[in-house]
Amino acid sequence: MNKDKHEVKLLQNIEPYAKTLDMLYHLNSKYTRGLMHRLSPRTSFKQHSTIARTMPKEEDIQLKNVSGNPCNTTFKDVLAIRRSIRDFKPTRLSKSTFTELLRMAVGTIHDETSEEKDEIKNNKFTQGRTYPSAGAIYPIEVYVFAQSIDEIARGIYRYECYTETLVSITKEQKDIENFLNSIMAGFDIQNAHCFILFVSNWRTIKEKYLARAYRLALLEAGHVAQNFCLSASANGLGSVMISSYYDKEIEDVLKLDGINQSIVSMQIIGEPKGE
Repeated sequence: MNKDKHEVKLLQNIEPYAKTLDMLYHLNSKYTRGLMHRLSPRTSFKQHSTIARTMPKEEDIQLKNVSGNPCNTTFKDVLAIRRSIRDFKPTRLSKSTFTELLRMAVGTIHDETSEEKDEIKNNKFTQGRTYPSAGAIYPIEVYVFAQSIDEIARGIYRYECYTETLVSITKEQKDIENFLNSIMAGFDIQNAHCFILFVSNWRTIKEKYLARAYRLALLEAGHVAQNFCLSASANGLGSVMISSYYDKEIEDVLKLDGINQSIVSMQIIGEPKGE
């Protein structure tokens, strides 16, 4: 029996639990020697991350020139103090600390060469970031609901790490209410400073990694989320991951189609209330 026939027989004899949608995907996205040669050709794929830019709007917020607060906590201490926090103080977050949080979690890590500066002008970004990404494609985008941050209007933004810009999505009260009503946190979220939303651009990574793309995008979301968890702890903040929300309602507020772009996770950050 050749390898392909053996795999077909194996799939026919799998346990009932493995016939659920998630397990069927997992089994069918495995790389095998018998199937690799039949994958679609990917020779035309260009290994760089290209972001569709929009013209700056008056309501966009530039953070490039904001001085972040220096962090003196050691990495070992950050790991030791990280906790999932669900009870926050009714305080406001400084703009400088918020900026530092973004830079630590999703900032760029290389100095710009003259060639990189030219690529930035042409909307092609190749700088590394503070987290790994398969093929340096970076399919995960970060959206922020700024609830109580100094000098930043309450609203929902998309963060562009290369230009350090908060691109305004909406500040409409109705949209904000719809967003908050779509979350089933099970605890009081009104004192949180901000909500971090992780959105995947499936098409950008699927072009290269095909069926494997879904795994890799979710792994990247996890890398980014961990960065935010540790960055929050390093800056004296608390955070918690949540998955209880109505996906389509949030995607409607973010103006996403829910197919090529969709939310995959969410994080809430604020000042811990303590004992």
